[in-house]
Amino acid sequence: MSGDQDKSEPAERILPRQLIIEAELLDTGGPAPRPGEMYLVSLMRYKVLADVQGRYPHRFILVGHHLPDLGSPEFRIGVRQRLQLTREFPPHATLLDKFAAESREIGCYFCSSFQVLH
Repeated sequence: MSGDQDKSEPAERILPRQLIIEAELLDTGGPAPRPGEMYLVSLMRYKVLADVQGRYPHRFILVGHHLPDLGSPEFRIGVRQRLQLTREFPPHATLLDKFAAESREIGCYFCSSFQVLH
């Protein structure tokens, strides 16, 4: 995880380590290059619709996915997903965070799995 994430200590203290939510994709963030010498994970912005497991206190959430296909239907703006999330990012991952000011306030999660809601 990048050093930038360490600056969000207030969010770190109040957020659950594991979480399952239903959310609507609002912004796919910046495209991340395929892993090479660096493993970049781009954060996406979602609107939280419901807590399924755990309690998330904010209206919006920032989520990183492993190698998302931004051209696929699963990652179109407005798609609703059930997200299984963890505060732990993969080893050696660096965040590509276009939402830096917001992520310091609300923190961010890594998606271990998801399913599209119909």
